[in-house]
Amino acid sequence: MRWRGAIVAAVLVPGVAAAAPRADHLFPAGGVPGAASRVVVSGTFPVWPVGVWTDRGQLAIACTETPGSFDVTVPADGAVGVHRVRFHDPTGASAVRRFLVDPLPALPESEPNDAPRSAQAVSLPVVVDGVVDKPGQVDCFRVELAAGQRLVAAVDAVGRLASPFDPGLELLDERGALVERNLDAAGLDPRIVHVATRAGSVVVRVFGLPATPDSTIGLAGGASFVYRLTLTTGPVLTGCVPGAIGATASVAPRGLDLATVPVVLSTPGQAAVAGGGTVRTATLPGAAGLVEIPETTAAVVEAGPWPRATPLAALPACVTGCLETAGEARGVRFPAAKGKRLAIECAARSAGSAADPIVTIHDAAGRRLFVHDAADERFAWQPPADGDYQLVVADRRDGASPWHGFRVSIEPEAPAVRLSVAADAVTGTVGKPIAIEVVIDRRHGFATPLAIGCEPLAAGIEAAAVVSPAEGDAAKKVTLEIVCREPFSGPVRIVARPEGQPDAVPVAPATCGAERVIDLWVSATPAAP
Repeated sequence: MRWRGAIVAAVLVPGVAAAAPRADHLFPAGGVPGAASRVVVSGTFPVWPVGVWTDRGQLAIACTETPGSFDVTVPADGAVGVHRVRFHDPTGASAVRRFLVDPLPALPESEPNDAPRSAQAVSLPVVVDGVVDKPGQVDCFRVELAAGQRLVAAVDAVGRLASPFDPGLELLDERGALVERNLDAAGLDPRIVHVATRAGSVVVRVFGLPATPDSTIGLAGGASFVYRLTLTTGPVLTGCVPGAIGATASVAPRGLDLATVPVVLSTPGQAAVAGGGTVRTATLPGAAGLVEIPETTAAVVEAGPWPRATPLAALPACVTGCLETAGEARGVRFPAAKGKRLAIECAARSAGSAADPIVTIHDAAGRRLFVHDAADERFAWQPPADGDYQLVVADRRDGASPWHGFRVSIEPEAPAVRLSVAADAVTGTVGKPIAIEVVIDRRHGFATPLAIGCEPLAAGIEAAAVVSPAEGDAAKKVTLEIVCREPFSGPVRIVARPEGQPDAVPVAPATCGAERVIDLWVSATPAAP
């Protein structure tokens, strides 16, 4: 097992308690391939310097002389997309935060820019790193457009940065009049596509609310309300065909004004989703836009324009497509047996799509048998008879654009299990048990007793496996205890194997915390005298 990051070398004074590092947010929240930048992490760092862990191991992050300040170097190749980062010392680790690498040039916002008359002028294409740090604040950016030129403005906040900022986006003309507004194009993140009717300047204005609703009345702000604003009049990558990588890693680009150059795929990175797997980030040289593409062992098929549904030879399958024409629907045809339940999941908003999909199932003659209208939610369907069926995806509001992609997994329902831990870091005292509650999600009749433990076990660390039987309360939740006989601060993985088979390949690693990483950080410090 290869661990990314390193244990920090720092000394704690015996008997003097120190809090673990706390990282609230990073600013700027992203970088550019082949470049270095100074990043300030808001929070507290009682011990300095600290160690840095990253999920993909591609960023070079070095502490400066100032606590909370880091020099981040992004390699030139393969590092685009979301990187998960945490900071650690002998007392513990911070929460996992995100750092987004985008291929376009980047610059920080420049205050004051809270009114159209003081809007920050920017040259395109660009990614602006911003923060709405005060209630009621807005950020304004001035762009010059030629007649007929198309501007694409898009904000990354909730979706790719996990920012607590729910942004809105407005376009104002040179007199300050509202031309267009968007609030939620990709989940909670907005996007505007505007074609200038005449030459002149326009102002792009960013504002927002808390991503988690509270009692706020009016526009909100806060030190952690970070965002990245992409502005371009050039080509934009909106998706790939197919929308998943199966037996081959070949995909074609979809988007606006794309050049005939190959898609560039990032180095595979561990997906922060239950069940594991890998994702790769697609970019196109010279184009704005990032597209995350999962890898799968299922057959990957592009859905056809319904009613001419694409046939599936067999299941499981991963069906991808895009709704680019208003009112269009796309589908596949597949064989199924009576009573053999299928597990189906349509990913759209969770994958950054603008689509709000409805999934319907029809018989061979086109008669509708079943409707599922809860987007991004797994459901089961049982065929009423042997035969061919059609699965159809449409947008509930007849929405359509190059950003209206979807991905549907169809597979026979089979026993499966997933493990999760609420925290991504735990702390304790040397010689005393550190209790870790592991939730076991048994699906579709999974009844195998499991031995749940952790690995790797460094010298001086003990963790006896606990058994989760097939039934009862312990089938759903167990408490694993880790005892560190000496000071320790590092990552472990919670794994499950069939009981009595210690040499078996783990059934699944547990996902930890809000970011669902598979590395749980464990820290044990000496007891105060």
